[in-house]
Amino acid sequence: MKKRLFLLTALLLATGALATVKAQNVRLGLSVTPGISWMKFDDGQGNTNGDSKFGVNYGLTVDLGFADRYALSTGIFAEHGGAKSETLLGDVTTNLTYVNIPLTLKLKTNQFGKFTPYGQVGFTPGVAVQRKVNDIDAKDEIGIFNLSLTANAGTEFEIADKTSAFVAFHIDNGLLDIGKDNGDAKVRKSFAGLRVGILF
Repeated sequence: MKKRLFLLTALLLATGALATVKAQNVRLGLSVTPGISWMKFDDGQGNTNGDSKFGVNYGLTVDLGFADRYALSTGIFAEHGGAKSETLLGDVTTNLTYVNIPLTLKLKTNQFGKFTPYGQVGFTPGVAVQRKVNDIDAKDEIGIFNLSLTANAGTEFEIADKTSAFVAFHIDNGLLDIGKDNGDAKVRKSFAGLRVGILF
C-alpha cells in the first residue's frame, strides 16, 4: 500500500512537471530550513506520544509559473531529522535523512511595495537514504518511503530585477506509517521550520 501511494504521488509529480514545460515563467532558487523534526508513535490502542530533535532541510527550488500569480513549485531537498527520546533503557536517538521532491501549488497575492505574500500546499514524497537508531543501521525497522502533506506561508521580497529573497513558515506533516512490522502500531515523521532562501 505504501509503495502504491508513493508511486502514485511520483506519477502525479512527473505529470504536473510535464504539463508545465511551456510555463510562462520559470524561477530557480535555493533555500535552507532549520527547524524541529519529530516522530509520533501510536500503539494502536489510542495511546500516542511524540519525540523531537533539531533538524534541517535544504535544497533547490523550482517554480513553474502558469498564470500571473500561480505556480507549480517543486525541487529537490535533503532533510536531516528524526527524534530523540528517553526510555527506561536509556536515551534513544533516531537519525533519518531523506531526499524529498515536493509538488505544491503556490498562490501569490498582489505585490505590496517590494513584498509579495504567498501560500503553498501540496504533497512531498521522500526516499530515506539514512536510517539509524543510536548510530546502528535501522533499515529493518524503518521503511524507505515517506509521504507528507506540505504547507508554506510566507512572503517574497524583491531585492533586484527578477531576484527575490523569501521567508516562510514550512511544515511537512507525515501521512505514511514509516515503521516496519509493528502490528497495529504506527510511526509518522514530521518536520516544521522557518524557510529562508532566494529566487532568481
